Amino acid sequence: MFNLLKEYKRTILFVIIVIFIIAGIFIYRRVQANKGVYEPDLTPVAVEIKKYDDNSYNVLNVNKVDVYRAYYKNYTRLLLNDVSKAYELLTTECRQNMFDNDYEKFKEFVKGIDKQSLITSDVSRYNEQDGKIIVVDNNESSIIFYENGVWNYQVYITGRIN
Repeated sequence: MFNLLKEYKRTILFVIIVIFIIAGIFIYRRVQANKGVYEPDLTPVAVEIKKYDDNSYNVLNVNKVDVYRAYYKNYTRLLLNDVSKAYELLTTECRQNMFDNDYEKFKEFVKGIDKQSLITSDVSRYNEQDGKIIVVDNNESSIIFYENGVWNYQVYITGRIN
């Protein structure tokens, strides 16, 4: 058998090369027949575009009690979360009369507050007179807000805070 391979070595090599060439031509024609044209999806993507006008606004109707309730809730949140800001909002008279201008006394006062009761408290009564708003919550704690402008106020704590 080896003698046969040695004798026809060139012929066998020629036949193998011809078979590879024929297979290559067949594969090339098959690929050319089945190839398509690459067309990426060029359709636009659906995007919702909203146009907002400059200086546009929505009318919001709020009555006084809503504003006073918002002041009260804002200040109670400050008492719970940011004691230094709550202290800064106190009037100078309140700082002097209740806490002797001592921030540490105010911090002790805040530590003594029942946090759960303060979270659930809400405005039950209010009275407005001479630029000050007296707010009494459902736990009979009272706070006076001195309003200098919208969301610009100072606080005087008159009664117990929960």
